[in-house]
Amino acid sequence: MEKLTSTDIKWIRSLHDKSARKAEGCFIVEGRKLVTECLHQQRFELVMIVTDSNLPDEFDQLASCPIKSCSPKELQRISTFKNASYILAVLRYPTVTAPIIAKRLICLDNIQDPGNLGTIIRIADWFGIQDIVASEQTVDCFNSKTIQASMGSIFRVSVTYTNLSEFLKSTSLPIYGAMMDGTSIQEMTMETESILVIGSEGNGISPDLIPYLTQHISIPRFGGAESLNAAVACGILVAKWNRL
Repeated sequence: MEKLTSTDIKWIRSLHDKSARKAEGCFIVEGRKLVTECLHQQRFELVMIVTDSNLPDEFDQLASCPIKSCSPKELQRISTFKNASYILAVLRYPTVTAPIIAKRLICLDNIQDPGNLGTIIRIADWFGIQDIVASEQTVDCFNSKTIQASMGSIFRVSVTYTNLSEFLKSTSLPIYGAMMDGTSIQEMTMETESILVIGSEGNGISPDLIPYLTQHISIPRFGGAESLNAAVACGILVAKWNRL
């Protein structure tokens, strides 16, 4: 097992920042569950695994990258957690972004909370939706909080950032927009091959996207809550989608 160097530490710490992740094309995952999943997925290349402990044999057998040892203090320095796990991995972004050809996908407009995005990725994975298209202002899907909230679903769901106006303008699929004043999902049927647009937590769907919506849809309210969390709303709407 190689020893983690000071250069490694400086580089991994830089990946806490979005701009550095984008420049380097790499991101961090932490904890045994996620690092173990890294060994069994093929979307992302493993760059290195770092640990302050002895690892099970499966890591040596399956890891296609250097495994580096460090002290608990060094691991805490490179961790994004307040209390570091005993293991983390660095992965590389895919070198080629596949074109968006899915006939059923979620579009996210300016989602700002990394936990919400991670949960939405997990929801998509649960319901078998493999593609999410996000506005360029949506939080980074490789943010450490997003990755943790996805619970490994980031390895199976593709998130593509693009200009949503241009994307929605170019599609021939029906587009459903989650709106407070929309038609109740209890009174309609959503087409299987279609797009679901979820707006930002504070402002909903951007005004410039509304002209592209085929239909406004809503979740009926029976109590006094002012609104629903974006991820919760997404889960309810996707569950309705899947009842066809």
